[in-house]
This record gives sequence, C-alpha cells and structure tokens, in this order.
Amino acid sequence: MNYQVAILVNTQLELLGELLFDYEKMSEWQPNFNHYERVEGEHLQPGSLGKLVYFHNKQRIVMDEYIESVDLPFQCVVIYHMDGVTNRCENYFEVVKDGILWTMDVTFDFELPSSISIEQFKGSTYQSMMALKQYIESNHPMH
Repeated sequence: MNYQVAILVNTQLELLGELLFDYEKMSEWQPNFNHYERVEGEHLQPGSLGKLVYFHNKQRIVMDEYIESVDLPFQCVVIYHMDGVTNRCENYFEVVKDGILWTMDVTFDFELPSSISIEQFKGSTYQSMMALKQYIESNHPMH
C-alpha cells in the first residue's frame, strides 16, 4: 500500500525535522507515547535502531524505528516495524511562500492482508502530521 500526505507548517525549516525526532518532547504531541529506547547507532544517524514505547489501555506497545537515511533539514527516511507490519516513511521538507511544505510518501507492507482501508491509513498519517504541526505552531510561533 502506497500513498502520500502533505501539509503546510508555519515554522522554520530546521525546527520541523528537529522536533519530529525529539523523543523528550514527543509525548506532548503523540498520544500514548511513553519513551524511546536506543538499540544501536547514534541519534539520527543512518542505520540507527530504536524502540518507540507507547502505553494504550494499560498495554505496552513497542514499535521499532530504523533510520534509513537523513539529510535534515530537507529530508529523512524512517522505517517502522510492529507486529507483522512494516511502514516506510519518506519525509520531505520544502520552504514555500507560507511556511514549510511537509510531504510524506508512505509505504506499508503487511505479512497478512490488512482489514483497514487506505483512506483510514491516510487519515491516521494526516492526524499524526497535524498533531506535530499544531504542537509546533502553538509552542514555537513564527514572529
């Protein structure tokens, strides 16, 4: 499954990529996020592997995060894996007239067929991107 989502964020180019990987502040914009555990590699370096830990309904949920490539503040490619689902996210950040255009090209691979529609996945991606946008625009307003 492949799709693309794009939003406009009123911020500085460097700040968007920085906050996308700021695990200390991630719980402020990502629901149920608890903490990050580094497995190998250095922060935001290609080949680094970590675990994003969430708690939902008193259940611990762990998602692997693999940094495939990084060229911040312009782009990064991250692969997430959890329970038979692999999600590759290509993030692109472009300066435009009214802010930063954040485009995410998303690919999902499933070990078993998904019962969730592509529109539901796109909606979830959009909501996550909007949560970071709202966090940035509320806490780091442009002047």
